[in-house]
Amino acid sequence: MSKNLIIAEKWLMGNAFINSTIPDNVEYLCDTIGSRWSGTQKETSTINFILKTFKRLKYTSIKKQGFNLKSWTINKSNVFIFDNSKIILDSKPCLFFPNLNINTKIIDINYGNSEHIIKNKKLLKNNVVLLKNEQEPFCEPESLAYKLKVLAETEVKCVLFYDNYFLGRFTKHFSSNDWVNSEPYNLEIPLIQTSREDGNYLSNKLKKNSCDININVKSEYFRKKSYNIIANLKGVFNTDDTIVLGAHHDTTFDSLGANDNASGLSVLLETARLLKQLKSETGISPGINIEFVTFGGEEQALQGSKYYVEEYIKRKKPLFMINLDELSTGNMKGMILQFPELYKLVSQELNKMNEGFKCHILSYIDTSGDMYSFTREGIPSSILWRWRFVGRRNESNYTHSPSDSFDKINFRDLKEYAGFLSRILLRLSLIKPSKWPLNKMSAEKIMERANAEKYIFKKTM
Repeated sequence: MSKNLIIAEKWLMGNAFINSTIPDNVEYLCDTIGSRWSGTQKETSTINFILKTFKRLKYTSIKKQGFNLKSWTINKSNVFIFDNSKIILDSKPCLFFPNLNINTKIIDINYGNSEHIIKNKKLLKNNVVLLKNEQEPFCEPESLAYKLKVLAETEVKCVLFYDNYFLGRFTKHFSSNDWVNSEPYNLEIPLIQTSREDGNYLSNKLKKNSCDININVKSEYFRKKSYNIIANLKGVFNTDDTIVLGAHHDTTFDSLGANDNASGLSVLLETARLLKQLKSETGISPGINIEFVTFGGEEQALQGSKYYVEEYIKRKKPLFMINLDELSTGNMKGMILQFPELYKLVSQELNKMNEGFKCHILSYIDTSGDMYSFTREGIPSSILWRWRFVGRRNESNYTHSPSDSFDKINFRDLKEYAGFLSRILLRLSLIKPSKWPLNKMSAEKIMERANAEKYIFKKTM
């Protein structure tokens, strides 16, 4: 290890803890601005905050990249049992839920096993179904996406679903959108989440007697302007090769978005601060250009990152993209790659850091976040590996809801993320572009694989 790199890494880790801006940034985003749904004034306030932050950090190459956003809002949502009781149920429609006003029979399909659905196709048609969003014991696991696909083919009017994981009448704006197709207006099926308590109440009620349900949702589709914010840190290699560090700045419809994604956005801004100040205070610069990008419209089918990539590849594809999303789920363990080609290169730098970090290759095409916009075009992408998939912190499971608030964030973890991330970015940037292997999969092959995998059961909790 060179003397300069030792100096740089010590400076980065020390500064990440002593002078961290992360708590203040998360607090401002969540408690001052609040919900940051793209296409609203709240997103505008967020964009202004990001621009001011980059300017304060003395970035001179800052771009506000506008794109036309397909957006949605909800004006009314009532779900109640249509009998003498007229009990109002806890409910949150999925994002991009259409206008719907129906009074019809509700049928409990329990776990929603696909074989059971197909056998009862005629019974389910034009009705509402109650679905327990869990895996049926002793059966082959089926993804929710697959169950919804099978239900859509039966022509049910709507799915009311619940799970037993959350207590306390918890509901959220679930996304039933097919991320692979990236078309927010084309829902396979309207979906409403009810709480554990009301879901079980309704299930018990249906065991004794049939009943009707009234669903009255008034929503609106519209077009708005949204923006990506881009700031570039010039490398010393004097080429147009780039590593992209990205995070979405928007939230879902009514969420404060602390973990999703003030955590990722704040770590991105902190990493930008650390690497910029490293250059000004020590003279140590990255080799390859590092581009910091905050995306709009992530919660609306990745529209911002998709537009960014479409515009970028007209010039030159970036060498690598790292996506920061929901970082307060657990401490950093390493990095997960979408393609295998960079495994050796990334692993050797993680090993040199001597922090026990590991590199992994994801076994499927991950379509759930902004990295997918890069992946689908054959650009190597990654996410930081934390305890997202197994053993994640309970408080991190409140995404897409008003409960995703400032108090859920583990700030020590985020400070570590910024320090470690700035170190690995610096290390990777100092590897000459000619040493970076290229992804071997074509965009066509990637899409083919993603489509084949989209209904495969994937455990993410």
